[in-house]
Amino acid sequence: MTEYIFFSVIVILILELINFFNFKNLLFSYFRLLKKTKLLINSKNISDNSKEKFLKIFSVKFFQNSMKILFFFMIIFITIFLINFFYSGTISKIISMKFIIFSILIALIYINLKKYVKSKL
Repeated sequence: MTEYIFFSVIVILILELINFFNFKNLLFSYFRLLKKTKLLINSKNISDNSKEKFLKIFSVKFFQNSMKILFFFMIIFITIFLINFFYSGTISKIISMKFIIFSILIALIYINLKKYVKSKL
């Protein structure tokens, strides 16, 4: 029973990290930037000098977004490995189908409960 509570806390922490880092918008901006870069490269109306200038700007933005995404995943993996260090066997439980279904259910319940509480405030 305590195992389920422990895993529920892990899932809620990961969901709050996703909200804190605004991960969904970060991914959307990354793909939007990728689309803009593709359009820029394929454009015949823009000079090569302008393309070069814009590509330098885009490359800096790509690097920043990539570092944010990498930092987000590093925090999650470090958290999971630290938990595994103190409670051995955690990783094998996390990748089991039982935990995956449980975590999806907990995530859905938490998100819906959070929306309900926000709507009442």
